[in-house]
Amino acid sequence: MGLADDAARGAAGGDAEAARRESTQDVSEEGVSVPSSASHLATPLEETAALLPACRQAPSEVDGEAGGVHESPSLAMWASALPIGVFGHILVGYSVSYTSPTFSSSANASNPAALDVAFGMGDEERTWFASTYILSASVGALLAGMPVDWFGKRKALIVGYTCFAVGYIILATAQPPPAWATGNSSAMAILYLARAVMGFGDASVAVASTVYLTEIATVEHRGMLGASSGFAVSVGVMGVFGLGLCFHWRALAWIGAGFGVAGLCLTLAVPESPQWLVLQGRHAEAERSLQTLRSRETDVQALMARFKRRAAEDAHRASRRPGVWRQLRALGAPPRLRALALAMVLSLILTFSGQAAVAVYSGEILGVVYSDGPANRIPFYGRVAQLPISLAIFKVTHVVPRKPLLLTSMALYAVGLGLMIARLLGYGPDALMAIGYVAVVTMWCLGMGPLPTTLVAEITHPSVRATVAALCYATCSVANFFSIKMFMSLRAAFGGGAVGLGRTFLGPLVCVVAVMGIIAAHVPETHRKTYDDIERELRRGRQDAHPECAV
Repeated sequence: MGLADDAARGAAGGDAEAARRESTQDVSEEGVSVPSSASHLATPLEETAALLPACRQAPSEVDGEAGGVHESPSLAMWASALPIGVFGHILVGYSVSYTSPTFSSSANASNPAALDVAFGMGDEERTWFASTYILSASVGALLAGMPVDWFGKRKALIVGYTCFAVGYIILATAQPPPAWATGNSSAMAILYLARAVMGFGDASVAVASTVYLTEIATVEHRGMLGASSGFAVSVGVMGVFGLGLCFHWRALAWIGAGFGVAGLCLTLAVPESPQWLVLQGRHAEAERSLQTLRSRETDVQALMARFKRRAAEDAHRASRRPGVWRQLRALGAPPRLRALALAMVLSLILTFSGQAAVAVYSGEILGVVYSDGPANRIPFYGRVAQLPISLAIFKVTHVVPRKPLLLTSMALYAVGLGLMIARLLGYGPDALMAIGYVAVVTMWCLGMGPLPTTLVAEITHPSVRATVAALCYATCSVANFFSIKMFMSLRAAFGGGAVGLGRTFLGPLVCVVAVMGIIAAHVPETHRKTYDDIERELRRGRQDAHPECAV
């Protein structure tokens, strides 16, 4: 009996020792044991790693849809989405199109109420006044990405709305050069400064709001909130055109400043993203934020456990060094590199689809086929048709998976481009041009406009979401600037006139068709899926392409 007791005690002691050793080690994503006695951890993200053993519960306990965690939005979630997703992008659309109603038209080139006439702008100065905004937005996006991940989405939104308000105030108070002045360089410098400050606000609001909406939304309503940006931009564009019929350019600037101040005040009242707070180790604040954004039926503790587990695993993959190096290392995980590559491919839709040229040169494009009257009315009809489609997209993205919707809109967009090209090259009646133009404008709102940015946020890991969104936004802004500048030069190089225009549009058509094939083959479906589910699909796709990488 004594020997049996000793053996039992020895076995129990061995089991206890094995359990102790197991509790002091964690298994990383690649299957390598990593010590968890982390007295050297220095950042909030790394401190979160200490929670990894406690958070490694069964998937059924923490894995969102897979485990039956019910997420139900509260009224506060929708109220938070108003200033972020809707209000912010209305201001973006308003600011991008501000120049169109405030510049003089060819029919009334000497209108003294026009901004360019008041300041004595030439063609070059008009071009730079419009493009300074785009250049500033591209630079601002590159500068804003990592700070948004470091300091939070809410602070970035506050900075963005402040820039909008300051930029519009500078513009509204700018004074034209006096009649006796020999030049207008000083006055134009003020205008360029105003547009540059607004462009930086555009970058901050666009990047932070896209990520914020993805992180506060429930899995079920994520697409609906993401699609709100396209509708809001359309409303902003229509709004500035409508107000431009009634108000002076200075009054439009004061209205823009009012929008900026209102957005700033509304943002001060919304909670910070709970996922970002968990990544910073601020768990109590994250839980309060979740309780605000979710209804009482939601199991907040289960959601918190999922966020903590993801943050803890990310801390093991990230470098022990803080700052930029950690962000770059966080992008280095294979599924995240694949997500980054896919995000850049999705950005190609926004950049090389020809939509920017269609928006900027609508009158000139349609003018090669129609007289001045139809050439001016058709763009208006196209923008009016955008509004019901933009409203419908709220419901459509709620029930329809992302990929089929995006591919359908791209296919119909390509058909619209094809009809325009056919008429420009001399085939078919003039009606093909109008039908193709309206198809291009409306199909952009159906999916090609809102869905790529939504997908980029959904397939990207929370710790680098703003960085990737900023990189994509900056790439699109720079490419759009050069594509707009080069569009008419390409038209002239291809022979000029309607034929040169048709040949120029062949490039965007080929790009759209090529990107359709890449999306169909490689982009994962994200509809009603948690990020954990999406990352597993990204990892599985890589292993299918490279079986030797399978663990």
